[in-house]
Amino acid sequence: MVPAYESPPGPRERGRLAPPIDVEVRPLPAPPKGFSGLVGSFDIEASMSKRHLEVGESATLRLTVSGTGNVQMINEPELAELPSFKVYGDQPERSINRSGRSLTGSRSFSKALVPLEPGEWILPSVEIVYFDPVDASFQTDRTEEIALTVIPGEGAEDLHLTESIAPSTGKVAVRILADDILPIYSELDAVSNPSSPRRSTLLFLLASVLPLGLYLTGRAVQRHRWRLQHDVAFQRHRTAYRRARKQLRKLPESESDPVRLGQSISLCLREYIGDKLDQEGAALTPGELHERLEAHGVSEALAAETHDLLERLEAAQFGAASLKSENLPERASELLARLEGELKK
Repeated sequence: MVPAYESPPGPRERGRLAPPIDVEVRPLPAPPKGFSGLVGSFDIEASMSKRHLEVGESATLRLTVSGTGNVQMINEPELAELPSFKVYGDQPERSINRSGRSLTGSRSFSKALVPLEPGEWILPSVEIVYFDPVDASFQTDRTEEIALTVIPGEGAEDLHLTESIAPSTGKVAVRILADDILPIYSELDAVSNPSSPRRSTLLFLLASVLPLGLYLTGRAVQRHRWRLQHDVAFQRHRTAYRRARKQLRKLPESESDPVRLGQSISLCLREYIGDKLDQEGAALTPGELHERLEAHGVSEALAAETHDLLERLEAAQFGAASLKSENLPERASELLARLEGELKK
């Protein structure tokens, strides 16, 4: 009797588990006053665009915090009170780089200083307090004091409406150069009836409405300028798309390595989304950016496409994907335009 033929067993799924990794997380000691929340190694520098000014002239104070550690937590250092200056904030500049297991970067903050009175002034030092895990202690780094010399500005011109003429007698002759008021009419004949009532009505309405329109327009322009100068989130939102497009146009000329090109495009997209949503986009994962885009009204399809591209760019940095066959700047530019269209709504 011939035994029945039995087919060989089919493929089986097998799984393997990696051994667990123990991670020891040590608590921070009680922080001192002024602790910035930074953990790592950091320093702060200050520079002034010019140190000799006139009253009312503007100069820029630039503070730069840089180092290695949780650089996404870099916040604006506290500046001492400057009662003799008007201080206007500007949009911060940031740069974050991933190198192996460490995260390095910097953030710069600019302040426009306008002196209100002349004199010799000292800008106090600005400091940051951070925790150094190597020494297991809190460290303080501070800038040098900056000396400023402020001289009086050009004074307002006096209003001269008359001049004296050399007297030929004991009296002083005066020549009138300009009148400060119009002639005064005291007779009723000076007031005449309008020749056209309809034209007079139109002129009256125009004269009534025009000042209000000019006032409202001026207030709107003033409010827009104020937001551009003082509202950092508004500045980031307004300039995000233009800045990202400019960065993408420069990439093909400066990046020839596909991996480095992918890193630059990933950072450009993250920073654009962060600026539009007033968040630190460079520190968020593709999944977190996906959720935030949907929460701000971006369609599921576009948020998912953005998520997918960022994950592929991230995977390519570690050799898990290839980017050689893709025109990354063109695809990223097209994606930016679609995101801008939906985030504007």
